[in-house]
Amino acid sequence: MNLAKISVNNPVAANILMVAIILVGAMALIRLPREFLPNINFNMALVLTVYPGVSPEEMEKLITIKIEDAVEDVDKIACTGSTDVGRILRRQTACSGKKMSLELGGKSPVIVFEDADLDAAVEGVVD
Repeated sequence: MNLAKISVNNPVAANILMVAIILVGAMALIRLPREFLPNINFNMALVLTVYPGVSPEEMEKLITIKIEDAVEDVDKIACTGSTDVGRILRRQTACSGKKMSLELGGKSPVIVFEDADLDAAVEGVVD
């Protein structure tokens, strides 16, 4: 008997076999040493600054400006944080022509597409 005939006659057994194969593959990937995994360069840097008790303006002066000076030729800035930090970044990059992706404040992000009804989208977010 071939594998196709067995899977047609015993669909539960075929499903169990597929789940077992997936689990064995996942276990092999987890146990694989990091040195054997490919190193993929996405040409981006992630900077996470945590400084409890510091205002956004102080964080900007102490850390962010120094990082931005070191990396002048950045094409795009992505930020997840408070709306205050977003305003500061927007002010500083207003005339630079840099693209920005900001995810600011709140815990429920919403994606609104070009063809969406904006009034309905605003109502959905506010309610």
